[in-house]
Amino acid sequence: MPTRGRKPLGPHFGDIGGGLVHEHGLTRTVRDSAALLDATSGPDLGDPYHAPPNERPFLEEVKREVRRLKIGLLSSIPEGWSLESQLHPDCENAVKDAARICETQGHIVEEVVPGDLSYPDLFKTFGKIFTCLTGQFISYWETELGKSLVKEQLEPITWITYQAGLKRTGGDYLGALESIQRFSRKLARWQDEGGYDMILSPTVRIPPAKLGSFRSVPDDPMRWAKMSNTLSALTYIYNITGQPAMTVPLFWNEENLPIGVQFAGRFGDEATLFRLAAQLEQARPWADKKPPIHCSNPEI
Repeated sequence: MPTRGRKPLGPHFGDIGGGLVHEHGLTRTVRDSAALLDATSGPDLGDPYHAPPNERPFLEEVKREVRRLKIGLLSSIPEGWSLESQLHPDCENAVKDAARICETQGHIVEEVVPGDLSYPDLFKTFGKIFTCLTGQFISYWETELGKSLVKEQLEPITWITYQAGLKRTGGDYLGALESIQRFSRKLARWQDEGGYDMILSPTVRIPPAKLGSFRSVPDDPMRWAKMSNTLSALTYIYNITGQPAMTVPLFWNEENLPIGVQFAGRFGDEATLFRLAAQLEQARPWADKKPPIHCSNPEI
């Protein structure tokens, strides 16, 4: 995920959800990710804001040596980030394994105190923004389609979120936005004062879920939201702060499933992320790994 403002959301949008939406692609190699960002980054005419300019093309950064980094290891979930805070053993093992790899590459890895990053009302605050965003999305598409949408045309979670958004006020939205912006400053100061170039954490709280696990059902429409929060508690934080972040598959569990780890850099510093990613890719290659059921398998 690039720095907020790195990739334009035009031609129709300036930002989405108060800056929460950042777009990029899922690639098999670090090289492809860098090339894609070079091809799609801005700034663009009319952008409400843009990220600090990069010194050179990101594809060139992949080939450059990464300096010795100080990495903060976040091996548990801070208070308020998730409805569930217990990490699955696979996710714990993955992040500890990544820390060891970084240390063998000469980097300094220091475990950090989760309490320093607590945000007790985060789920509630983020929910206010998300419901307002859903309300705006539905209104946008009603205008585009020239007709009103009804309950039967939407998934249960979308409908209930839309209805909640209609009840929010402008003050609710701006107050929630102010709250997450205060937290962004708190995290940025903490990272700066600690001298951390990167924050290392698990990507998700649990291993990859089975297909259908996140289905929104009429008798429990909030099931999707709760599961999404408990799964992605360590990732949507950087949608809030706008920092660049990456997830890399360095660890596989006993079921041969990739368990990702996440690195978040300083605002505007995708360059260091790409250099580190290239180093990790060389130390623990992943591009050739494929699941048993894959189009390249002639026996299927």
